[in-house]
Amino acid sequence: MSDVTFKKGKDGYVAEFNAPGNILMQIYGEKQGRLTVYQYIDGMPPAVIDTINFTNNLLPLNLIAGLKVRLESDVEVKQCKYLQISELAESEPYVLPEASDSVLGGIKLGFAQSGKKYPVKMEGGKAYVEVPWTDNNTTYEKATDSNLGLVKIGYSENAKKYAVKLDSDGKAYIEVPWTDTTYSAANKSTLGLVKQLALIQDATGQEDVHTQFNALLAEMKKQGGMASS
Repeated sequence: MSDVTFKKGKDGYVAEFNAPGNILMQIYGEKQGRLTVYQYIDGMPPAVIDTINFTNNLLPLNLIAGLKVRLESDVEVKQCKYLQISELAESEPYVLPEASDSVLGGIKLGFAQSGKKYPVKMEGGKAYVEVPWTDNNTTYEKATDSNLGLVKIGYSENAKKYAVKLDSDGKAYIEVPWTDTTYSAANKSTLGLVKQLALIQDATGQEDVHTQFNALLAEMKKQGGMASS
Protein backbone atom coordinates (compact mmCIF):
# COMPACT_ATOMS: atom_id res chain seq x y z
CA MET A 1 0.00 0.00 0.00
CA SER A 2 1.41 3.40 -1.00
CA ASP A 3 0.74 7.04 -0.06
CA VAL A 4 0.23 9.84 -2.60
CA THR A 5 0.29 13.54 -1.67
CA PHE A 6 -1.65 16.19 -3.64
CA LYS A 7 -0.43 19.77 -4.06
CA LYS A 8 -2.43 22.78 -5.12
CA GLY A 9 -1.71 23.62 -8.75
CA LYS A 10 -2.92 25.89 -11.52
CA ASP A 11 -5.78 23.53 -12.52
CA GLY A 12 -6.69 22.19 -9.08
CA TYR A 13 -5.04 19.72 -6.74
CA VAL A 14 -2.36 17.59 -8.41
CA ALA A 15 -0.49 14.37 -7.57
CA GLU A 16 2.07 12.44 -9.63
CA PHE A 17 3.60 8.97 -9.23
CA ASN A 18 4.76 5.94 -11.22
CA ALA A 19 1.93 3.58 -12.17
CA PRO A 20 2.26 0.01 -10.83
CA GLY A 21 -0.72 -1.15 -12.92
CA ASN A 22 -4.40 -1.21 -11.97
CA ILE A 23 -4.98 0.23 -8.52
CA LEU A 24 -7.72 0.84 -5.98
CA MET A 25 -7.31 4.37 -4.57
CA GLN A 26 -8.92 5.81 -1.43
CA ILE A 27 -9.07 9.55 -0.80
CA TYR A 28 -8.86 10.81 2.76
CA GLY A 29 -12.26 12.14 3.82
CA GLU A 30 -15.60 12.06 2.04
CA LYS A 31 -15.28 13.92 -1.24
CA GLN A 32 -17.38 14.73 -4.28
CA GLY A 33 -15.80 16.12 -7.41
CA ARG A 34 -14.12 15.35 -10.72
CA LEU A 35 -10.81 13.56 -11.07
CA THR A 36 -8.88 13.75 -14.36
CA VAL A 37 -6.36 10.94 -14.89
CA TYR A 38 -3.30 11.41 -17.16
CA GLN A 39 -0.54 9.02 -18.14
CA TYR A 40 2.66 9.72 -20.02
CA ILE A 41 6.15 8.59 -20.79
CA ASP A 42 8.70 10.51 -18.77
CA GLY A 43 9.68 13.65 -20.69
CA MET A 44 6.51 13.68 -22.81
CA PRO A 45 3.33 15.76 -22.26
CA PRO A 46 0.58 14.10 -20.17
CA ALA A 47 -2.36 12.48 -22.06
CA VAL A 48 -5.85 12.18 -20.57
CA ILE A 49 -6.93 8.54 -20.17
CA ASP A 50 -9.98 8.97 -17.95
CA THR A 51 -12.23 11.51 -16.21
CA ILE A 52 -14.14 10.33 -13.14
CA ASN A 53 -17.02 12.16 -11.48
CA PHE A 54 -16.77 10.69 -8.03
CA THR A 55 -19.15 10.74 -5.09
CA ASN A 56 -17.25 8.12 -3.14
CA ASN A 57 -13.72 8.27 -1.82
CA LEU A 58 -12.90 4.72 -3.01
CA LEU A 59 -11.90 4.73 -6.71
CA PRO A 60 -10.63 1.94 -9.02
CA LEU A 61 -8.12 3.22 -11.64
CA ASN A 62 -7.08 1.25 -14.72
CA LEU A 63 -3.43 2.27 -15.29
CA ILE A 64 -0.65 1.09 -17.58
CA ALA A 65 2.26 -0.14 -15.46
CA GLY A 66 5.57 1.69 -15.94
CA LEU A 67 4.13 5.02 -17.14
CA LYS A 68 3.91 8.22 -15.13
CA VAL A 69 0.51 9.10 -13.61
CA ARG A 70 -0.84 12.61 -13.07
CA LEU A 71 -4.06 13.11 -11.10
CA GLU A 72 -5.93 16.43 -11.10
CA SER A 73 -8.90 17.00 -8.74
CA ASP A 74 -11.22 20.00 -8.99
CA VAL A 75 -11.87 19.81 -5.22
CA GLU A 76 -9.36 19.97 -2.42
CA VAL A 77 -7.62 16.63 -1.91
CA LYS A 78 -4.54 16.50 0.29
CA GLN A 79 -3.61 12.83 0.39
CA CYS A 80 -4.68 9.34 -0.66
CA LYS A 81 -3.52 5.75 -0.47
CA TYR A 82 -3.64 3.14 -3.20
CA LEU A 83 -3.42 -0.63 -3.36
CA GLN A 84 -2.33 -2.50 -6.44
CA ILE A 85 -5.16 -4.77 -7.67
CA SER A 86 -2.83 -7.79 -7.83
CA GLU A 87 -2.05 -7.30 -4.15
CA LEU A 88 -5.75 -7.13 -3.37
CA ALA A 89 -6.34 -10.36 -5.27
CA GLU A 90 -3.54 -12.07 -3.36
CA SER A 91 -4.94 -10.96 -0.02
CA GLU A 92 -8.46 -12.19 -0.86
CA PRO A 93 -8.10 -15.26 -3.10
CA TYR A 94 -11.13 -16.44 -5.04
CA VAL A 95 -12.55 -19.74 -3.83
CA LEU A 96 -14.26 -21.76 -6.55
CA PRO A 97 -17.48 -23.33 -5.19
CA GLU A 98 -18.34 -26.93 -5.87
CA ALA A 99 -20.78 -27.36 -8.75
CA SER A 100 -24.31 -28.43 -7.86
CA ASP A 101 -27.74 -28.49 -9.48
CA SER A 102 -28.21 -24.86 -8.38
CA VAL A 103 -24.65 -23.42 -8.30
CA LEU A 104 -22.12 -22.96 -11.12
CA GLY A 105 -18.77 -24.21 -9.91
CA GLY A 106 -15.90 -26.61 -10.30
CA ILE A 107 -15.65 -30.38 -10.39
CA LYS A 108 -12.75 -32.73 -9.57
CA LEU A 109 -11.77 -35.70 -11.72
CA GLY A 110 -10.73 -39.11 -10.45
CA PHE A 111 -14.08 -40.77 -9.60
CA ALA A 112 -13.79 -44.57 -9.43
CA GLN A 113 -16.47 -46.40 -11.40
CA SER A 114 -19.18 -47.83 -9.16
CA GLY A 115 -21.87 -49.99 -10.71
CA LYS A 116 -23.48 -47.97 -13.47
CA LYS A 117 -21.89 -44.69 -12.34
CA TYR A 118 -19.04 -43.74 -14.69
CA PRO A 119 -16.30 -41.10 -14.13
CA VAL A 120 -16.03 -37.84 -16.07
CA LYS A 121 -12.75 -37.62 -18.06
CA MET A 122 -11.03 -34.87 -20.07
CA GLU A 123 -9.67 -34.86 -23.60
CA GLY A 124 -8.31 -31.69 -25.17
CA GLY A 125 -9.90 -29.67 -22.38
CA LYS A 126 -13.33 -31.16 -23.11
CA ALA A 127 -15.23 -33.38 -20.69
CA TYR A 128 -16.71 -36.73 -21.63
CA VAL A 129 -18.01 -39.94 -20.03
CA GLU A 130 -16.91 -43.31 -21.39
CA VAL A 131 -19.60 -45.97 -20.92
CA PRO A 132 -18.38 -49.52 -21.64
CA TRP A 133 -20.92 -51.45 -23.71
CA THR A 134 -21.10 -54.06 -26.42
CA ASP A 135 -23.12 -53.60 -29.61
CA ASN A 136 -24.88 -56.93 -30.01
CA ASN A 137 -27.06 -55.66 -32.87
CA THR A 138 -30.09 -56.88 -30.98
CA THR A 139 -33.04 -57.73 -33.22
CA TYR A 140 -36.56 -58.65 -32.20
CA GLU A 141 -38.76 -61.25 -33.86
CA LYS A 142 -42.51 -61.16 -34.34
CA ALA A 143 -44.45 -62.29 -31.28
CA THR A 144 -45.98 -65.79 -31.45
CA ASP A 145 -47.93 -67.99 -29.07
CA SER A 146 -44.61 -69.48 -27.93
CA ASN A 147 -42.13 -66.55 -28.25
CA LEU A 148 -42.03 -63.05 -26.82
CA GLY A 149 -41.63 -60.49 -29.59
CA LEU A 150 -42.98 -57.40 -31.32
CA VAL A 151 -46.51 -56.61 -32.40
CA LYS A 152 -47.88 -53.91 -34.68
CA ILE A 153 -51.21 -52.17 -34.20
CA GLY A 154 -53.56 -51.13 -37.00
CA TYR A 155 -55.54 -54.34 -37.55
CA SER A 156 -58.93 -53.81 -39.24
CA GLU A 157 -61.85 -55.40 -37.44
CA ASN A 158 -63.07 -58.55 -39.17
CA ALA A 159 -66.25 -60.30 -37.96
CA LYS A 160 -65.55 -61.22 -34.34
CA LYS A 161 -61.83 -60.45 -34.56
CA TYR A 162 -61.17 -57.11 -32.86
CA ALA A 163 -58.08 -54.89 -33.13
CA VAL A 164 -55.55 -54.26 -30.34
CA LYS A 165 -55.30 -50.51 -29.62
CA LEU A 166 -53.12 -48.27 -27.41
CA ASP A 167 -54.36 -45.66 -24.94
CA SER A 168 -52.63 -42.30 -24.29
CA ASP A 169 -50.23 -44.01 -21.86
CA GLY A 170 -49.16 -46.60 -24.43
CA LYS A 171 -51.12 -49.42 -22.75
CA ALA A 172 -52.77 -52.00 -24.96
CA TYR A 173 -56.48 -52.82 -24.85
CA ILE A 174 -59.19 -54.42 -27.02
CA GLU A 175 -62.56 -52.71 -27.50
CA VAL A 176 -65.35 -55.24 -28.08
CA PRO A 177 -68.71 -53.74 -29.16
CA TRP A 178 -71.67 -55.33 -27.35
CA THR A 179 -75.10 -54.59 -25.92
CA ASP A 180 -76.95 -56.03 -22.92
CA THR A 181 -79.39 -58.80 -23.90
CA THR A 182 -82.55 -59.35 -21.84
CA TYR A 183 -84.25 -62.73 -22.00
CA SER A 184 -87.94 -63.37 -21.20
CA ALA A 185 -89.57 -66.54 -19.99
CA ALA A 186 -90.14 -69.13 -22.69
CA ASN A 187 -93.70 -69.81 -23.93
CA LYS A 188 -95.25 -71.99 -26.60
CA SER A 189 -94.46 -69.44 -29.36
CA THR A 190 -91.23 -67.75 -28.17
CA LEU A 191 -87.84 -69.09 -27.21
CA GLY A 192 -86.84 -67.94 -23.76
CA LEU A 193 -85.71 -68.95 -20.31
CA VAL A 194 -87.02 -71.91 -18.34
CA LYS A 195 -86.29 -73.04 -14.85
CA GLN A 196 -86.05 -76.49 -13.42
CA LEU A 197 -89.37 -77.91 -12.19
CA ALA A 198 -89.83 -78.65 -8.55
CA LEU A 199 -89.75 -82.28 -7.50
CA ILE A 200 -92.89 -84.22 -8.55
CA GLN A 201 -93.64 -87.14 -6.32
CA ASP A 202 -93.46 -90.62 -7.80
CA ALA A 203 -96.76 -92.15 -8.83
CA THR A 204 -98.18 -94.87 -6.58
CA GLY A 205 -99.56 -98.21 -7.67
CA GLN A 206 -103.02 -97.33 -6.45
CA GLU A 207 -103.83 -95.07 -9.42
CA ASP A 208 -104.22 -96.04 -13.05
CA VAL A 209 -101.83 -94.70 -15.72
CA HIS A 210 -104.37 -92.20 -17.08
CA THR A 211 -104.84 -90.59 -13.69
CA GLN A 212 -101.10 -90.52 -13.02
CA PHE A 213 -100.35 -88.91 -16.41
CA ASN A 214 -102.98 -86.22 -15.96
CA ALA A 215 -101.61 -85.46 -12.52
CA LEU A 216 -98.09 -85.06 -14.02
CA LEU A 217 -99.39 -82.68 -16.72
CA ALA A 218 -101.27 -80.62 -14.15
CA GLU A 219 -98.17 -80.26 -11.98
CA MET A 220 -96.03 -79.20 -14.96
CA LYS A 221 -98.59 -76.55 -15.93
CA LYS A 222 -98.79 -75.38 -12.37
CA GLN A 223 -95.01 -74.89 -12.17
CA GLY A 224 -94.85 -73.11 -15.54
CA GLY A 225 -93.02 -75.88 -17.31
CA MET A 226 -95.86 -76.30 -19.84
CA ALA A 227 -98.44 -74.01 -21.40
CA SER A 228 -101.77 -74.22 -19.71
CA SER A 229 -103.84 -73.59 -22.86
